[in-house]
Amino acid sequence: MGLFQSKKKPTGRPVQVLEFKNTIIILILGATGTGKSTFANLILGDGRKNEHVPVSQSSLDSCTKDLHLVKLELPVEYNRLHNAGLNTIVLVDTPGFDNADESLTDNKIMGLISAMLEKSRRLQVGRPAPLRAGVIWVCDIFSPRGVEEEKKSIGLLTGRQTTGWGADVSERMVFTTTKWEKLKVQSDGCTAQTDLDNGLKETVGGRPWVRLNPADHEAAWEVVHTILDDLDKSLE
Repeated sequence: MGLFQSKKKPTGRPVQVLEFKNTIIILILGATGTGKSTFANLILGDGRKNEHVPVSQSSLDSCTKDLHLVKLELPVEYNRLHNAGLNTIVLVDTPGFDNADESLTDNKIMGLISAMLEKSRRLQVGRPAPLRAGVIWVCDIFSPRGVEEEKKSIGLLTGRQTTGWGADVSERMVFTTTKWEKLKVQSDGCTAQTDLDNGLKETVGGRPWVRLNPADHEAAWEVVHTILDDLDKSLE
Protein backbone atom coordinates (compact mmCIF):
# COMPACT_ATOMS: atom_id res chain seq x y z
CA MET A 1 0.00 0.00 0.00
CA GLY A 2 1.42 3.39 -0.98
CA LEU A 3 1.96 6.25 1.41
CA PHE A 4 -0.94 8.27 0.03
CA GLN A 5 -3.32 5.34 0.45
CA SER A 6 -2.63 5.27 4.17
CA LYS A 7 -3.58 8.94 4.45
CA LYS A 8 -7.06 10.42 4.45
CA LYS A 9 -7.71 12.44 1.30
CA PRO A 10 -7.93 16.16 2.07
CA THR A 11 -10.51 18.49 0.62
CA GLY A 12 -10.64 22.24 0.35
CA ARG A 13 -11.18 25.22 -1.87
CA PRO A 14 -9.06 27.81 -3.69
CA VAL A 15 -7.61 30.72 -1.76
CA GLN A 16 -9.54 33.84 -2.73
CA VAL A 17 -7.49 36.17 -0.52
CA LEU A 18 -4.26 35.69 1.37
CA GLU A 19 -5.78 33.73 4.26
CA PHE A 20 -2.73 32.58 6.18
CA LYS A 21 -3.94 32.16 9.76
CA ASN A 22 -3.59 28.58 11.05
CA THR A 23 -1.84 27.62 7.83
CA ILE A 24 1.11 25.56 6.63
CA ILE A 25 2.67 27.08 3.52
CA ILE A 26 4.32 24.82 0.95
CA LEU A 27 6.18 26.52 -1.90
CA ILE A 28 6.61 24.76 -5.25
CA LEU A 29 9.89 26.03 -6.69
CA GLY A 30 12.14 25.19 -9.62
CA ALA A 31 13.18 26.23 -13.10
CA THR A 32 10.76 27.03 -15.89
CA GLY A 33 9.42 23.96 -17.64
CA THR A 34 10.17 21.45 -14.89
CA GLY A 35 6.51 20.73 -14.17
CA LYS A 36 5.65 22.84 -11.11
CA SER A 37 2.16 23.74 -12.32
CA THR A 38 1.58 20.15 -13.41
CA PHE A 39 2.53 19.07 -9.89
CA ALA A 40 0.00 21.51 -8.40
CA ASN A 41 -2.68 20.12 -10.71
CA LEU A 42 -1.87 16.56 -9.67
CA ILE A 43 -2.36 17.58 -6.05
CA LEU A 44 -5.76 19.07 -6.88
CA GLY A 45 -6.74 15.93 -8.78
CA ASP A 46 -9.59 15.35 -11.19
CA GLY A 47 -12.16 16.44 -8.62
CA ARG A 48 -10.91 20.03 -8.74
CA LYS A 49 -10.15 20.46 -12.44
CA ASN A 50 -11.88 23.84 -12.46
CA GLU A 51 -9.02 25.11 -10.28
CA HIS A 52 -6.19 23.69 -12.37
CA VAL A 53 -3.26 25.94 -13.21
CA PRO A 54 -2.43 26.64 -16.88
CA VAL A 55 0.60 24.59 -17.95
CA SER A 56 3.38 25.93 -20.19
CA GLN A 57 4.31 24.00 -23.32
CA SER A 58 7.73 25.66 -23.44
CA SER A 59 10.86 24.97 -21.42
CA LEU A 60 11.77 28.68 -21.60
CA ASP A 61 8.52 30.56 -20.99
CA SER A 62 6.92 30.46 -17.56
CA CYS A 63 3.16 30.06 -17.81
CA THR A 64 2.83 31.13 -14.18
CA LYS A 65 3.45 34.89 -13.99
CA ASP A 66 2.47 35.41 -10.37
CA LEU A 67 1.97 33.34 -7.24
CA HIS A 68 -0.93 30.91 -7.59
CA LEU A 69 -2.32 29.74 -4.27
CA VAL A 70 -4.60 26.83 -3.47
CA LYS A 71 -5.94 26.08 -0.02
CA LEU A 72 -6.34 22.50 1.20
CA GLU A 73 -7.52 20.99 4.46
CA LEU A 74 -4.75 19.45 6.54
CA PRO A 75 -5.31 15.66 6.66
CA VAL A 76 -6.83 14.58 9.97
CA GLU A 77 -4.06 12.18 11.01
CA TYR A 78 -1.60 15.02 11.73
CA ASN A 79 -2.74 15.31 15.34
CA ARG A 80 0.15 17.37 16.65
CA LEU A 81 -0.21 19.96 13.89
CA HIS A 82 -3.97 20.21 14.47
CA ASN A 83 -3.40 20.54 18.22
CA ALA A 84 -1.01 23.41 17.49
CA GLY A 85 -3.87 25.19 15.71
CA LEU A 86 -2.74 24.41 12.17
CA ASN A 87 -5.74 23.37 10.10
CA THR A 88 -4.93 24.09 6.48
CA ILE A 89 -2.25 23.93 3.80
CA VAL A 90 -1.63 26.69 1.26
CA LEU A 91 0.16 25.29 -1.77
CA VAL A 92 1.99 28.04 -3.69
CA ASP A 93 2.78 27.55 -7.39
CA THR A 94 5.49 30.03 -8.37
CA PRO A 95 6.90 31.41 -11.64
CA GLY A 96 9.84 29.39 -12.94
CA PHE A 97 13.41 30.51 -12.42
CA ASP A 98 15.65 31.17 -15.42
CA ASN A 99 12.75 31.97 -17.76
CA ALA A 100 12.67 34.01 -20.96
CA ASP A 101 10.52 36.84 -19.55
CA GLU A 102 12.94 39.71 -18.88
CA SER A 103 10.41 41.37 -16.57
CA LEU A 104 10.20 38.24 -14.41
CA THR A 105 13.74 37.92 -13.10
CA ASP A 106 14.79 35.42 -10.47
CA ASN A 107 15.14 38.27 -7.96
CA LYS A 108 11.64 39.50 -8.80
CA ILE A 109 10.26 36.01 -8.15
CA MET A 110 12.06 35.83 -4.81
CA GLY A 111 10.65 39.26 -3.95
CA LEU A 112 7.09 38.04 -4.57
CA ILE A 113 7.71 35.05 -2.33
CA SER A 114 9.32 37.21 0.38
CA ALA A 115 6.34 39.57 0.50
CA MET A 116 3.88 36.70 0.76
CA LEU A 117 5.78 34.91 3.52
CA GLU A 118 6.26 38.07 5.56
CA LYS A 119 2.50 38.68 5.36
CA SER A 120 1.95 35.13 6.52
CA ARG A 121 4.32 35.56 9.45
CA ARG A 122 2.42 38.65 10.63
CA LEU A 123 -0.85 36.71 10.57
CA GLN A 124 0.40 33.80 12.67
CA VAL A 125 -1.38 35.05 15.77
CA GLY A 126 -0.23 33.20 18.86
CA ARG A 127 2.49 31.40 16.91
CA PRO A 128 5.46 33.71 16.34
CA ALA A 129 8.26 32.86 13.90
CA PRO A 130 9.40 30.47 12.60
CA LEU A 131 6.80 29.87 9.95
CA ARG A 132 5.30 26.41 9.56
CA ALA A 133 6.41 26.00 5.99
CA GLY A 134 8.31 23.88 3.51
CA VAL A 135 9.55 23.72 -0.06
CA ILE A 136 9.03 21.25 -2.88
CA TRP A 137 11.85 21.76 -5.39
CA VAL A 138 10.95 20.33 -8.80
CA CYS A 139 13.69 19.04 -11.12
CA ASP A 140 13.32 17.71 -14.66
CA ILE A 141 14.80 14.19 -14.71
CA PHE A 142 16.35 15.04 -18.09
CA SER A 143 18.18 17.94 -16.40
CA PRO A 144 18.33 20.02 -19.64
CA ARG A 145 19.75 23.05 -17.80
CA GLY A 146 22.62 21.12 -16.30
CA VAL A 147 23.61 20.63 -12.70
CA GLU A 148 25.46 23.95 -12.36
CA GLU A 149 22.39 25.97 -13.37
CA GLU A 150 20.29 23.92 -10.96
CA LYS A 151 22.76 24.70 -8.17
CA LYS A 152 22.51 28.39 -8.97
CA SER A 153 18.72 28.36 -8.71
CA ILE A 154 18.69 26.38 -5.46
CA GLY A 155 21.20 28.86 -4.08
CA LEU A 156 18.61 31.63 -4.48
CA LEU A 157 16.73 30.00 -1.63
CA THR A 158 19.41 28.39 0.51
CA GLY A 159 21.43 31.61 0.37
CA ARG A 160 18.64 33.26 2.34
CA GLN A 161 18.97 30.94 5.29
CA THR A 162 20.37 33.73 7.41
CA THR A 163 17.83 36.36 6.29
CA GLY A 164 14.68 35.39 8.15
CA TRP A 165 12.20 33.32 6.20
CA GLY A 166 14.85 31.45 4.17
CA ALA A 167 15.78 29.37 7.20
CA ASP A 168 12.13 28.68 8.02
CA VAL A 169 11.20 27.22 4.65
CA SER A 170 14.44 25.57 3.55
CA GLU A 171 14.65 23.61 6.80
CA ARG A 172 11.94 21.39 5.29
CA MET A 173 12.84 21.09 1.65
CA VAL A 174 12.14 18.02 -0.47
CA PHE A 175 13.35 17.48 -4.03
CA THR A 176 11.28 15.68 -6.65
CA THR A 177 12.07 14.62 -10.21
CA THR A 178 9.46 14.85 -12.96
CA LYS A 179 8.86 13.65 -16.53
CA TRP A 180 9.66 10.00 -15.88
CA GLU A 181 6.74 9.13 -18.13
CA LYS A 182 8.68 10.51 -21.12
CA LEU A 183 11.50 8.01 -20.70
CA LYS A 184 11.53 5.08 -23.09
CA VAL A 185 13.51 2.99 -20.61
CA GLN A 186 12.97 3.51 -16.87
CA SER A 187 16.55 2.50 -16.10
CA ASP A 188 17.67 5.63 -17.97
CA GLY A 189 15.78 7.64 -15.37
CA CYS A 190 17.50 5.80 -12.54
CA THR A 191 20.86 6.69 -14.06
CA ALA A 192 19.79 10.31 -14.48
CA GLN A 193 18.53 10.41 -10.89
CA THR A 194 21.89 9.12 -9.66
CA ASP A 195 23.67 11.81 -11.69
CA LEU A 196 21.46 14.49 -10.11
CA ASP A 197 22.01 13.03 -6.65
CA ASN A 198 25.77 13.14 -7.11
CA GLY A 199 25.87 16.52 -8.84
CA LEU A 200 23.67 18.25 -6.28
CA LYS A 201 24.85 16.36 -3.21
CA GLU A 202 26.56 19.30 -1.53
CA THR A 203 23.79 21.74 -2.50
CA VAL A 204 20.95 19.48 -1.40
CA GLY A 205 22.75 18.71 1.85
CA GLY A 206 21.03 15.46 2.74
CA ARG A 207 17.51 16.67 2.03
CA PRO A 208 15.20 13.93 0.70
CA TRP A 209 14.43 13.07 -2.92
CA VAL A 210 10.98 11.70 -3.81
CA ARG A 211 10.42 10.65 -7.42
CA LEU A 212 7.19 11.77 -9.08
CA ASN A 213 6.85 8.41 -10.76
CA PRO A 214 4.17 7.73 -11.81
CA ALA A 215 2.98 11.30 -12.34
CA ASP A 216 -0.35 10.96 -10.59
CA HIS A 217 -2.37 12.30 -7.66
CA GLU A 218 -1.10 9.72 -5.19
CA ALA A 219 2.58 10.19 -6.07
CA ALA A 220 2.26 13.97 -5.77
CA TRP A 221 0.76 13.61 -2.30
CA GLU A 222 3.64 11.35 -1.27
CA VAL A 223 5.90 14.36 -1.85
CA VAL A 224 3.66 16.63 0.24
CA HIS A 225 3.40 14.06 3.03
CA THR A 226 7.21 14.07 3.32
CA ILE A 227 7.00 17.68 4.50
CA LEU A 228 3.90 17.21 6.65
CA ASP A 229 5.36 14.14 8.38
CA ASP A 230 8.49 16.10 9.28
CA LEU A 231 6.52 19.10 10.54
CA ASP A 232 4.30 16.87 12.65
CA LYS A 233 7.30 15.03 14.11
CA SER A 234 8.95 18.34 15.02
CA LEU A 235 6.14 18.95 17.52
CA GLU A 236 6.75 15.74 19.48
